[in-house]
Amino acid sequence: MLAGVLLGIDMVLWSEAIFSVGAGVATALVNVQVVLVPLAGLLWFGERPSRLFWLSIPVMPAGDGTRRRTGGRRCRGQ
Repeated sequence: MLAGVLLGIDMVLWSEAIFSVGAGVATALVNVQVVLVPLAGLLWFGERPSRLFWLSIPVMPAGDGTRRRTGGRRCRGQ
């Protein structure tokens, strides 16, 4: 029950973020959670992220760089 309430709050806040900063920035903020949650777990609970997590961090900005090079337009085949 608590998880559902927290998910509902998350969705409402994300919707507000879309209106406040735009869809692109709001989506980027949500996607940053992939990095922030494991780091928060490390800081607060001492739970060490896997080696794969640390290896994947440099790959994430590469995907963003690919999107930026297209100028935000759709790529061929989409």
